[in-house]
Amino acid sequence: MKELTRIDQGWKRYELESVDEILDVLNDKKWQRKKDKKGNFLLEKYWICHGQGEFGKLIPSFEYKPWKDSSRANKLRVERNSIEKFRNKIETQYKKNGKFAKVLINCQTSITTLLYMRHFKVDTRFLDWSVDPFVSAYFAATCENENDNGEIWCFDGIEYQNRGAKQWKKYPRTTYLYSGISEEWNIEMPTAFELDNLYEDWFVCYFYTAYYNSFPRLKAQHALWSFTPKFNVDHANSIIKLVGEDHCCCYTFQPGLKQDLLDRIKSIKNCYTRKGYYEETLYPKEINSDEIKKIAEDIKRKVFTDDLYS
Repeated sequence: MKELTRIDQGWKRYELESVDEILDVLNDKKWQRKKDKKGNFLLEKYWICHGQGEFGKLIPSFEYKPWKDSSRANKLRVERNSIEKFRNKIETQYKKNGKFAKVLINCQTSITTLLYMRHFKVDTRFLDWSVDPFVSAYFAATCENENDNGEIWCFDGIEYQNRGAKQWKKYPRTTYLYSGISEEWNIEMPTAFELDNLYEDWFVCYFYTAYYNSFPRLKAQHALWSFTPKFNVDHANSIIKLVGEDHCCCYTFQPGLKQDLLDRIKSIKNCYTRKGYYEETLYPKEINSDEIKKIAEDIKRKVFTDDLYS
């Protein structure tokens, strides 16, 4: 493993020069989560990781689009259109033939609708994470451009949990009754959708466990999401500001290692699904998933192209 110059945001960066080195890192004890006597995972130690092609930043896909430099008002309008159109299409299908009942229940709020859309690859302000490093390695090795290096970003979940809780004293409007108490954090984050909210600069990364039973791929990927109230935010900056440079790092590896890595992790058992790491296990089939995928594609076409500046 070779230490490289730090990323602009201050993150330590290391190049993994072989698949064996990658697997050694993925098997490091820092990733291993303990279980209680009932088999439930304990949150006393865990790291959170994200895999992507080499980019040097952590920018949600929503910000790659033509409106990158447009106003907050326009971005909120595009976001709102996508939420409403997705929800309306799901509701229409439910009224026609009773399909998508669980989806409709899970899409009652802006946040939950965006989360659902994100896992059908609609562009949102959310960035995907996992507490399983092998999941992130899979996504780093299957990034869109096969000639890009793979990147695995990771940070200390407990350090984030402890320090992140303190930010609500500064931003109490995102807690119930503006208490500023972390245990009373409002999971719907209404301030993130306010037009004139230009000063709040919090960062969250969290599980939405209510989805797990009705959305198998979340359980398979053991997924979390990060989110900010502002647009055009590099989550790498937000994370290092919260946890400090000693609690985050980024690993990179050359594109020539990708296929061998994918072949190797196919036979490594996922501690959650007890299967290997490949597309069919990380994206398990579920009822009506193909139809929901078509709706998501329609949203991407109509909202993010045809209606963008209408």
